[in-house]
Amino acid sequence: MKIVLKGNRVLRVGDEQLQSYLEQGYSEIDEQGNVINEAKKEDVKSLKKENKALATENEALKSELEALKDNQK
Repeated sequence: MKIVLKGNRVLRVGDEQLQSYLEQGYSEIDEQGNVINEAKKEDVKSLKKENKALATENEALKSELEALKDNQK
């Protein structure tokens, strides 16, 4: 079992769940409260870039879907 911390929330999680919690912003701590592994932090710039790429892909897929629907009629 590992201990994770986020804000004032302290949880005990299984070893297999640790990575998932780190990705959600939790830090791994020891019994004394010392941080062992910092939470994984995403920078805003990379998230905005990814969001823009996904929005572009979404629009392209919507257009493709409409074209396919029109061809079926």
